[in-house]
Amino acid sequence: MINVRHWPEELSRSPDKACYWTAEAEVGGQLYVRRSRNGAVEELARALVAAGIPDDEMAVAGLNGIAVGLRYRSFHAAARRTFKERIGRPLKSEPYVAFAGAPNA
Repeated sequence: MINVRHWPEELSRSPDKACYWTAEAEVGGQLYVRRSRNGAVEELARALVAAGIPDDEMAVAGLNGIAVGLRYRSFHAAARRTFKERIGRPLKSEPYVAFAGAPNA
């Protein structure tokens, strides 16, 4: 089981944009940290896949250790998803597609 800590960076919030979120996990003595406005946990899952870590369950908690209700049976599957939010449309999970020039592409 990979335990992820996940928290908002409230100072990055603006009237027209959601705040950044940070997700971190320690695996095999190595700390992995990713941040994103949409899907920091999924960004972290992509980093773990890229590092060659074998698939496992992933549980997400806040900094205080309280579970936030996210639990993935496979972080490799989580790495294939992202979240999109548009004006007038609710938050939606979609397949992740890397684009040229992306920092983690």
